[in-house]
Amino acid sequence: MNMNPFEELRCRFKKVIEGKSIPTELQIIQYRNGKNIRTPYSFRYEDIQHPKLKELREKYRLEEVVRKGKTEMEKFILLRDWVCSRWNHGWDDIKMGSPPKDALSILREAKRGKQFHCVFYSKVLVQCAISLGYQARRLIIRKDISHIPLRNFYKEVNTGHHIAEIWSNEYNKWIVMDPDLNAHYEKDGIPLNAYEIRQAWLEGWWKEIKFVQGESLPAFLTNPSMYHEKARKELEVFTRYNSMDYYHHISVELGNNYFSSDENIPRLWWVDKFTPPHLIDPPWVPLRDSYWTTNIFDMYWTLNQTIIGLECFGDNYSTLKVNLETFTPGFSKFLVKIDDNDWQESRDSLLWPLREGQNTIQARAVNKLGVAGAISEIIIKYKK
Repeated sequence: MNMNPFEELRCRFKKVIEGKSIPTELQIIQYRNGKNIRTPYSFRYEDIQHPKLKELREKYRLEEVVRKGKTEMEKFILLRDWVCSRWNHGWDDIKMGSPPKDALSILREAKRGKQFHCVFYSKVLVQCAISLGYQARRLIIRKDISHIPLRNFYKEVNTGHHIAEIWSNEYNKWIVMDPDLNAHYEKDGIPLNAYEIRQAWLEGWWKEIKFVQGESLPAFLTNPSMYHEKARKELEVFTRYNSMDYYHHISVELGNNYFSSDENIPRLWWVDKFTPPHLIDPPWVPLRDSYWTTNIFDMYWTLNQTIIGLECFGDNYSTLKVNLETFTPGFSKFLVKIDDNDWQESRDSLLWPLREGQNTIQARAVNKLGVAGAISEIIIKYKK
């Protein structure tokens, strides 16, 4: 005789739980877990223990530069302020046969009196941040050039800008740091990334964005008379909307390994109805090694997150198996905190015995320079 499907299912379930003590209650009541968003595009990360990064950190005493910062964000601002103050905005790289290619050589030339523009400011900030254990990357941004005839590109010298984004463990996001302007952008107290700034500009609510500058202001703002007339006019155009119109086009440089490689680094450009792909960079330079995307997660992946995975273990469900996962460049270890106990170093898999009532597990990843990622937390309510 054929059994009713529901009766068959009940019998199967009875066999599964036979001999096991099923708890009265076992549920997640609070869930603040990491997000492992990955980009399909390869990003060339510098080894955070590269000897040149150590030299950069120690030679310029960068730990002292940021020591007064009570929060991660305050440290970023102090570091950005320091980079901005190293030299005045200028174009001495044009006169040099071989412009400096990394932070150490740029700072060396700046000490000799050379002046450089945004390309060099952004590279120095990125490498200084990495030397302190914070991941950073360069972005190339550009104002709208669709109305400019190709033959007139040479007249539009100042159409683009280089900035940095640093991964913030404090805010769990990439945030813009512009060392040339010594500035970042905020909405309701939250620092913004380049895409968010772009949306504010294109959607017409850019005036709601707070433009936050540090103590060291660029010379073209404090002493514009030191620049010739053409440069002054270009810089006036550049800063008239707090440079937010330059976020019309945004692209990410897919690597920060300037010490370990001289290879050209590809760019990933954002495209949509406002910004279709363009094939030529002003002035007349064909775009090479470039990709385009309409998927925001391709450009804005996550770092240093810890994902806590849980599964029931044993016959009475009073123990959970915990699996930890992270993508942390220069990963060193996991730290885990159970209930009110101290933080302890942990493997990526452990057993978590539950007690009656509320149970809490917290976990975070730490890199080889001792910088810890965001805390993930899950709270379980258990009753036998």
